[in-house]
Amino acid sequence: MADASGMATGEEPTTEEMASVEEPTPMEEPTPMEEPVTVNEEASEEPVKVQPPKKATSKRRGEQPERQHRSHRPLQRQGMIEAQQRRAARLIRRHTNSFAIYFPKVLRNVHVGFTLSQRSVRILDSFVMDMFQRIATEASNLARHTRRRIINSKDIQTVVRLLLPGELCKRATAEGTLALFRYICKK
Repeated sequence: MADASGMATGEEPTTEEMASVEEPTPMEEPTPMEEPVTVNEEASEEPVKVQPPKKATSKRRGEQPERQHRSHRPLQRQGMIEAQQRRAARLIRRHTNSFAIYFPKVLRNVHVGFTLSQRSVRILDSFVMDMFQRIATEASNLARHTRRRIINSKDIQTVVRLLLPGELCKRATAEGTLALFRYICKK
């Protein structure tokens, strides 16, 4: 039995036979997506596969070259934006300009066991907001008139005397003075 080169099996090829066999010549390296290329389709039966190039190693560190790390900043920014949106949604739902939470506390101190309806809470809240705006506006005008930039407790007390009548004025100034004294002592 002789194979394709004309020699019998089990015999070693001679130098003449070895010289007559064509060796594959190196070709351009294919990209990984190309099919295996055969060097000489007539002479050989098996295709010669060319391997893709190996990854280069860094000479200065003796390791693989530095990989580009994916930045976490876009993910952090996205997380911050989502947190800000959630916070904004909470603020929209929450009614911050309301004194409604304080009315039951004050009522408990005056009359134990009494409650307020929602309508009465809205009316009281509207009244307190209106008085607060009046006091703030008048105190601002008083500070502007006296050419000062700071509104102090004396200005607020003067404004309350101007806005509230008689006994209500005396009671409000006494309670305000007591609250200010407690606040200063607590510091």
